[in-house]
Amino acid sequence: MGKACLWYNNVMRLVLFCFAFIILAAPQAQAQNYGVNKPQRINTNLAPLIIPHRQHWGEQRSQYINMDLDDPVPPNIPAVVFKDPVPPKILEDRIDALFYGVNSYIAPEFDVFGYAVRGYMDDVLTPSRMNSPQEALDEYKNIRRARIVFDHWQKDLTAQIKSLEAEIEERGAPPRMIGKLTYNKGIIEAFMADMDAWLAANQAMAEFYISKSGQFEIVYPVYYFLNNADQQEFASLYEARILALTQMQTHSLFAKMIY
Repeated sequence: MGKACLWYNNVMRLVLFCFAFIILAAPQAQAQNYGVNKPQRINTNLAPLIIPHRQHWGEQRSQYINMDLDDPVPPNIPAVVFKDPVPPKILEDRIDALFYGVNSYIAPEFDVFGYAVRGYMDDVLTPSRMNSPQEALDEYKNIRRARIVFDHWQKDLTAQIKSLEAEIEERGAPPRMIGKLTYNKGIIEAFMADMDAWLAANQAMAEFYISKSGQFEIVYPVYYFLNNADQQEFASLYEARILALTQMQTHSLFAKMIY
């Protein structure tokens, strides 16, 4: 089962990457021919990019340039009042608790780190809002807040793992318990690397939107740019973001994230 899941995840990453590359690299019509999705704020003759979110996949390219699409729908993550979780006392339960908020469900009010990160990132950098420099800046701040939460989460997980390793060594736990901690530690380390890359990819895109304000316009799903260098930079950032998101979605409690 583990090998099958790994194969599936690798295939999905390849499919998403290829789709992004095709959409971004395919020949484009001239901007003035773009139906209802013409730019209103900038005047450019540079052929735009058509980048529908995967919620809107399945249409012909000619349809995308004439469709008035709404932004992708983010997951529903209502605000909660966080409470201190009661830490488990049994060693095996403590090893399992490493997955809380990652791949194991815990009530939102006790999911102090994971739920908070998902709350900051649920609709981050929504396309139509990025035409506004202020909204782009606000989203950048949300990404930074998510980063701060993640930094605390990473320290907490690292401390838990070290504590568990020390306790197992001191108590001489059975091989089954040692193997379980080793496995869980590997999953957690992969998760931390994936989240680091995901937050970094979103931050890089937010910084692009802020620094290039007035030099692009998004009429979702069509992206217009004043110059080719900016368009190419954006395409590269977008592809990196897709790959980071796809990897992040392999962790079950982050599977519904859309950006």
